[in-house]
Amino acid sequence: MLKSILIKNFLIIQSLQLDFKKGLTVISGESGAGKSTIIDAICWCLGIENKRTKDICNVVVKLEFNDHEVSRESNAQGKSTFFLNGNKVPKKNILNFCSSLITICRQDNRLSFSIDDDFREVIDSMINEQNLLNHLKDKFLSFKAIQDEINGLQELCNEDIEYIRFVVDEIEALQLTGNDEEKLVAERREQIEIYKSHESLQKAMKVFSDGKITSHTSTLVKYLNSDSPKIIELQKRVDSINQELKDVEESIIDIIGISDSNEERIESIDKKLSKLREVAKKYRINTSKLLDFSNEYRQKLDTALNLEVKKNTLNKELNIIQKDFTDISDKFNIARDNACKHLNSKIADVLDEIMMSDIKVEFLLNDCKWSEFGTVSIKLSILCHSNKKRSLSGGEMSRLLLAIKIATANLEIPILFDEIDIGIGGSTAYKIGSKLESLSRLGQIIVVTHQAQVAAHGHSHILVSKEDGKSNIKALSKRQRVEEIGRMISGNKITQESISAAKKLIEECCGADGGT
Repeated sequence: MLKSILIKNFLIIQSLQLDFKKGLTVISGESGAGKSTIIDAICWCLGIENKRTKDICNVVVKLEFNDHEVSRESNAQGKSTFFLNGNKVPKKNILNFCSSLITICRQDNRLSFSIDDDFREVIDSMINEQNLLNHLKDKFLSFKAIQDEINGLQELCNEDIEYIRFVVDEIEALQLTGNDEEKLVAERREQIEIYKSHESLQKAMKVFSDGKITSHTSTLVKYLNSDSPKIIELQKRVDSINQELKDVEESIIDIIGISDSNEERIESIDKKLSKLREVAKKYRINTSKLLDFSNEYRQKLDTALNLEVKKNTLNKELNIIQKDFTDISDKFNIARDNACKHLNSKIADVLDEIMMSDIKVEFLLNDCKWSEFGTVSIKLSILCHSNKKRSLSGGEMSRLLLAIKIATANLEIPILFDEIDIGIGGSTAYKIGSKLESLSRLGQIIVVTHQAQVAAHGHSHILVSKEDGKSNIKALSKRQRVEEIGRMISGNKITQESISAAKKLIEECCGADGGT
């Protein structure tokens, strides 16, 4: 329910604090007094602009609902700030949220509906099959997941398998073990150091080959010939040194052997490093990633080679889920079709009552791209009874929405109708007022009207007048309401006859108490 509206410095409204009641509230006044300006202010607060309200400055509009409060303020430069329940929020948040707060039906249709809309949600809300709908959504998600997997396999299949094989062979030829560049660089550095020490090692070898070391150690052993335990211990130590020297000699020989061929080894390392870096550059990755890259392409190759088997398995699963999905959707579509027929019949009755029987309105199921909601969308068809397409005026579109709202009878949020009675009068206006009053028993209805027959059905009445270029808005008492409806009957000049007619009309519409 919309409880109140606060407006400051909005177009011709200087200051306004207006409280709304339950039931049917009517807003009336002379043309140009500012009735539509109130609607503009509500729309502006909810982020809906028009030419009149673009870049307005120093404005405050606040809407208070049962559970929420929305406000918008603009500064001297026209920059706006939006608030939801006292917290600053982006405009898009308000726009997304406003449809859950209020339905505004204007002649320009900006906040109403389009015949191009999908009315599936409206119809589904009339069907008590939420579990079936949830089951339908689950099946679609499973169907979509398998379909996406098959499409992914197909994309892989479309990729050149020979190219994938070439990538795998090229990288596997490098015989990678991990951190290969780092290892090769370290080995190359070691080989270069060995190469640099080759001449020194040759000289060291001469020390062994000329026999000087072994000659000295042999002489040393000769001099240490004794049975003394301590001397014997020294002999053992010399023998150990001799053995260690032999090991050193053999190691030098080995290293010299390596150094004789390490130019070739360095060249081999350089070639491998060059190839490693060349391949990494070719695939635009770091050399440390080549092994993972190779494994990835190996997996692609294995997948591609087993693609048909996987595709066949997935297609079988897809066919099963597809059948389940269509079976559930077909079952749900029967309920939707029945709901559409029931709604179409109810709307036809209402249209007949409000003198729009020349219009044929039908909600119809149309095949559409599969979604989590099934295989159909629900479109609105508007025809004349010769089955020719017919465009509606703004007032007719508003009255059509009124008929739909009456037929669906779902009034969890307030509805604001802006001059749905334009271009009509007499008994048609009376019947529209009666229907609005019936609708307001289920929820809050606010209507801007020029018709006395509509206004007389109101439970509360707000008058908009204009003085010195500014709008004045006030809630009317019972006596003031009679005078206003009398003015609406006779024009600006209120006569005793129009007052009597107003009293009679109010009593006819609202009973002896005449509303509040």
